[in-house]
Amino acid sequence: MNFKAGIRNAWKWLSNTRIPGPYVKFKFYFLFIFGLLLFFPLFIVLSKFIPANNWPLFFDIGLLAFLLLLVIYLAIRLTYRILFITLAICFCALLWGTVRDGYGFKELIDDYTDFTYVVTRSAQPQDIIISKLSYFPNKVAFSKAIDFNNPEVRTFSLRATRKYFKDAEYPRKYKQIVHSLAIFKEINSQWYYVSDPAFREYYAKPQESIKTLAGDCDDHTILMASCIKLVGGTVRMVYTEKHVFPELFLGQQAEADTIFRMIKWQLFPEETKRRLLHFHRDENQNIWLNLDYTARYPGGPFLNEKVLGTYTLY
Repeated sequence: MNFKAGIRNAWKWLSNTRIPGPYVKFKFYFLFIFGLLLFFPLFIVLSKFIPANNWPLFFDIGLLAFLLLLVIYLAIRLTYRILFITLAICFCALLWGTVRDGYGFKELIDDYTDFTYVVTRSAQPQDIIISKLSYFPNKVAFSKAIDFNNPEVRTFSLRATRKYFKDAEYPRKYKQIVHSLAIFKEINSQWYYVSDPAFREYYAKPQESIKTLAGDCDDHTILMASCIKLVGGTVRMVYTEKHVFPELFLGQQAEADTIFRMIKWQLFPEETKRRLLHFHRDENQNIWLNLDYTARYPGGPFLNEKVLGTYTLY
């Protein structure tokens, strides 16, 4: 058998649409569940791009669902053997990640749940997809260290919101921002920098850092991100050369200007006197305020302004 014939026979076997074997029902149900898991997030994302046609009986939504189900069905039928091989490899990789404390089944379920939840509430789900796929070193380690469900983290965060700015007057829609800035003040007014052990990265969980309020930039970022996420703020971790720090989402320029005035005149008037507030602007012109440990006020100077990667917690 020559090489071309071998390739042709291999492709014929891989693209066979018939599902043979004694476990036909198992394979059918497995692929059916996989198709549904694939359908829901894709449908949510694609439905965001449907223009407002006011068609009767939501015909446009129904047509999108039908076409998407048809495409997924045909794709599975035409490539089921390739799909089984791919899923088997992924299963082994996830099993290895679970055993080795890397990216495993729990992380996959959490990512799927969070992604599905967030895209249903986002007007621009493509941004979430890009942020999930964007480069960020040791993303799995950061993801596993962040914990905003821990009772100690909750207690610490809520105490900070009651300790600072409780009597400040501001529009109600900025409550999460003010609570996030209260957490910033509680952490950055006490944070003490301590390096990791030589030749080893250690990612402290937030409940560890709460007890000492000390650690390196990774530990500070994990603590800040966990606490701000807990009170409903949107925070991202920014990776620059040999440094990581958190940034707080403020929104578009008009909203950011209002928050800047609150910081300068109400919340941090002494700390920000005659000082500039530093921030980054993303590809959608949204503003992210620097919350690094190097300053006692939000928007302090950057250690390194060149962004190499980001990891957003929606």
